[in-house]
Amino acid sequence: MILIRRRAPLQPAQNNLYCGSESLLQCQGALLFNDMGFNVIFTSMKFVYPSLLLFSLVNVSIAGYSQKNYDQIKHDKKKFSKRNTSYDVRYKGKDGKNGRNGMQLFNFLAFGGSDGKPGGKGPTLQVSVSGIPSGDSAVLVINITVEGAPGSDHYYINPRQGKITIYAEGGSGGIGGDGEDLTPHYGYNGGNGGLGGTINITFDPSALPYVDCQCIVALNEGGLGGKRGEGGHSGDNYASAGQSGLPGAPGPPVYIKDMNGKILKKITELKY
Repeated sequence: MILIRRRAPLQPAQNNLYCGSESLLQCQGALLFNDMGFNVIFTSMKFVYPSLLLFSLVNVSIAGYSQKNYDQIKHDKKKFSKRNTSYDVRYKGKDGKNGRNGMQLFNFLAFGGSDGKPGGKGPTLQVSVSGIPSGDSAVLVINITVEGAPGSDHYYINPRQGKITIYAEGGSGGIGGDGEDLTPHYGYNGGNGGLGGTINITFDPSALPYVDCQCIVALNEGGLGGKRGEGGHSGDNYASAGQSGLPGAPGPPVYIKDMNGKILKKITELKY
């Protein structure tokens, strides 16, 4: 038997439910029904799952967070249990191809080497941040989508103890080839690093109190320059080495926006 009494809905900050001591299924049920504005008494646990299943068929947005978040947690207990962890999540442009080493078989027969190729531009990341009430705080749900790639990655962060650093780095430049021997040839140049990627961060209403939280760091640095190739040599006669590639420039400033596209913050120092 399930007894339901209608009441005024609570704001997320007032919700005193905590997803720590209870089982995840019990916590989900309590969160879902409590934040919809009902007091619910489950007289038998066998009614919990069908009730949750009924509401999981509809994408219900309540106080800025979505029923999809609860469904996601249910199928992702392991990640949710690591919400106090520090994550380094790296996305990188394609590394440049290494140059070819020169080869000389005879004074009249040589195969020239080549420079390293430049690294590719870093990826464009769309990062959405939402919150699920937990005691007097919230657990942040970080969803990361790489533009042009299928699917997305997601993480759970406790803003008081957890942390996530998101990288959108340019690709590294390729290594320059070594010069030919016999008739010594200079080494070949390394490729330049790629431009840093773009990171767009969107906070939904449930996560807005955490816009300035130090638990999320965004870095879009350029890629490393490729190493120079060594010069060829014959006896004590050494040719000069090539030049190392230049590091790539950082990507554009990171913008933090709300769901309506309003810019809440512009990051000019790569991280916040």
